[in-house]
Order: sequence, then C-alpha cells, then structure tokens
Amino acid sequence: MSAALKNRYILLRHGQSIANVQDLIVSNPENGIPDYGLSEKGKREAEQAATLIAALVQDVNTNTQAPSHYPHNVSFVTSDFLRTKETTDIVTSKMSYADVSVDIRLRERQFGDFELQSSENYARVWEQDAHSPQHTQFNVECIAHVRDRASSLVLELDRKYPSGHVFVLVSHGDTLQILQTWFANIDPTQHRQLDHLETCKPRLMDARKTI
Repeated sequence: MSAALKNRYILLRHGQSIANVQDLIVSNPENGIPDYGLSEKGKREAEQAATLIAALVQDVNTNTQAPSHYPHNVSFVTSDFLRTKETTDIVTSKMSYADVSVDIRLRERQFGDFELQSSENYARVWEQDAHSPQHTQFNVECIAHVRDRASSLVLELDRKYPSGHVFVLVSHGDTLQILQTWFANIDPTQHRQLDHLETCKPRLMDARKTI
C-alpha cells in the first residue's frame, strides 16, 4: 500500500565553486572535502538563495497550514563537501537559522577516472547513463546507487520528523538531478531530460510523491 511523503523537500545545488571556475570535475571526498569551495560569485549566489528559500518555505506553510511555522519546521541537510557546507553556512546565516546536519548520502556522484579532469567529460558519462542505470564505465558511480543513497535519506527523514516539516537538501548537480527522478517516479536513466538545476536555485519537489 503506497502513502504520500508527509514532509516537503527543497533541493539546493551549491553555489558556483572554484572547481566550476577551473572547469574541473571534483567528486572524490579526498579533494572535495578540504578544498574547492565557493567562488566569490558562488558566495553571492548563496546569499540570494536564502531569500528564495524563505519564500518557498512561507508558501509551503501557507498552503499546508503547517501546525508549526518557520523557522521551527525547517531543517538543512548538506553534503560534507566544502562547497556545499559553505553554501549552507551562508544561507543559514542569512536566514538566522541553524538547524543543520551533514549527511554523506548527499555527496557528489563519484566520477572515477575523470577526477580533476575537464568537466567536458560529464557528457561522456551521461551518454552511458541514458542506456543503463547500472553502468560504471570510466569507474563512475552508477546512477542506481546515487538514487538509492539519496532517496534513503529522504525516507529516513520522513520517518523521523512529524508532518509539515520542510527539508532543504544541499547537494551537487548530478546527485540532485538523479534524486529528482525518484521524486518524479521516473527511470533514473532519464535524469538529463529533467530541467537542469542551476547553482543556488532552490527547487521544491512535488508533494504528490508516494512511497
């Protein structure tokens, strides 16, 4: 028997990072946790994102008549990479809110052989993604695993928190793009067909997702 998620989820890709500026793929925690934080533009994007998120949360609380109101029904969960943590720090500072936790299930997708290589190589991986959710060509993390780990976090949060909570999941382009397929109940091989998540542009997921 299926049931709808009882809480709401906002996906937030980190702000522009030093890796984005340098046109590099940084997906290994050994590189992404200590280094490759936000660029100056990325920091400004994070400041602007705070306003957008506050507006989304207000809309959710108004439309659902949530019993508790901002900021008490809002939590941020972030990847442990430097660029996502810096994004979260800036956003929550602007919102004067500090309910933040770190979860490695929101880490960037591992891009294997293309670590610290040109971002042009993303297209080579995505071409294979369209054919199989299990492929690990170039030693990349398969999209089925990315989707499973990220969605397991959502399910865990939905079990733990009372109805009407809002979660802001701060993560990375591919991880969030793939997670969107779970919310949309479509095959993960279609992740590149969904609207691209721009840096620091929050996106509220459909409330009708069933589990």
